[in-house]
Parts: sequence; C-alpha cells; structure tokens
Amino acid sequence: MLLRFLRRLRFLDYLIIIIVILAGVILYKFFNPEEKWVNAAVAANEMPFFHAQSFAVSNIERDPNGKRIAEITDVQVFDTPKTVVANKDVFLRLKLLVRVNPRSGELEYKNKIIKVGSPIQLRFNTGQINGKVAELNEKGQEEKLETKILILVLYEQWPWLADSIKVSDGKKDESRKKIIEIVAKEVKPAEVTVRTDSGQTFIRTDPRKVDITLKVKIQVQKFGDELIFRQDERIAIGELISFNTDKTIVKDALIESIE
Repeated sequence: MLLRFLRRLRFLDYLIIIIVILAGVILYKFFNPEEKWVNAAVAANEMPFFHAQSFAVSNIERDPNGKRIAEITDVQVFDTPKTVVANKDVFLRLKLLVRVNPRSGELEYKNKIIKVGSPIQLRFNTGQINGKVAELNEKGQEEKLETKILILVLYEQWPWLADSIKVSDGKKDESRKKIIEIVAKEVKPAEVTVRTDSGQTFIRTDPRKVDITLKVKIQVQKFGDELIFRQDERIAIGELISFNTDKTIVKDALIESIE
C-alpha cells in the first residue's frame, strides 16, 4: 500500500512533504537549541571581604528545575590595594552550560547572550556574584602563566615605608601559589629638582625622603604582546602597579623595566 501511495504522489506533493519536514526540524531546533558546556572566567571587583570568601571550588548553580548549569573550578581572591577598606577582587573559573542561539550561533546563558565583557549574574549555593565575563573558551584551553622580573621605583617615600618592605615578602593566591615576590631592594636619598630665583635648576637630595627601587618576581598571563597581572592589570614599562604583600602595601610603583 505504501508503494501505491508513493506512486500516486506528484512532484508538488513531494515538495510539500519536504517543506513540512524541514519546517519541523527548524521548529524543533528553535525550541530545543543545542546545549554544551564551556569554560569561562568571571571577574568582580571590590567585593566585601566576607562576600569574597563565600565562593569555593565545586560550588554549583542550578536552574529552577534543579538542573546543574554552572560549577566553579577555581577561585582566586586578590586584595584591592587602592581602597582603604578590606575589599577583594574575585576571579572565578567555571564551567557553564550554555545554549547555542539557532539564528546567530551566539552563546546564551540563562536566556542572555554572553561574550567577553558581558555582565553576568551567578547564584551559587553559597553566594551570589555580579561580575563580567573575562574569558569564554569553548575549547577548554588551560591558562598559561609566565614569570617576569620587574624593576619598580617608588620616588620620594617616607623611610618607614622602605623599612616595611622586606626581601622575600610576597603574596599567594587562594591555591597557595606565589603570584608576586620581592627579590631585591635598594634605598637611597630621594633626589629632587630645585629651581633658583634666577631660573637655574639643580638636583638635590631630600634628607627626609628616600627613593626605593624594587626587583620583583611576578606571575603574569600573556595575550599576544600584552602582559596581564591579576587577570585585569596591564603590565608595561612606564605604567604604575599597586599590590599588597603579606606585610605591607605598595602603591603606584613605576615599572622601569621588564625582564
């Protein structure tokens, strides 16, 4: 019977059947978009200390139906050195269950398009974070770190600051990896420019202040020709860098050289 039925169909009938099948496939894909797990990173700045400490590896976010849609794979918490309060910068690496938009091919998380720079809200079983997507990697490539040696200069500082900076002092991340370490220090009287009434300029030393030169070993990420410290701070000659160690705070040190 099937063969008889097919023999009676005309070309137009076959065309209609094909169109109906294709329409069904398209509608199915539209209402049931492809889902896949991707690796991502989310950054949030200046979070209160107690809030930053609420995140841990294996924390999970679930949708209203209880389905797992996000899981933290790594947590990095950094001091926010330019604030007077104990704020923290938080950087999470995680797996996200995303949907592929059937029309644009873009990735969606909780019905919103996500890409690097997009805002994102995550609700884990231990706390909520409102941050920005810092990385979005569908291939699961691992982060590559490089060690660099920086020569930093702090001009016209009080001697007590120089005394508080100790060689071998540094800072570790949440996984106990040292991300910065002071390997050498030189302190000398601060040199200042003095202008006379006649318009002449001279270099003089200021007996009250000192210039501090630090040799610092630092862990950075490399993106093309750019070096990035703490996930979002550009490292380049002539730029300023601020960081905390276990014993002191270094603010606005001039990067004189990079090795």
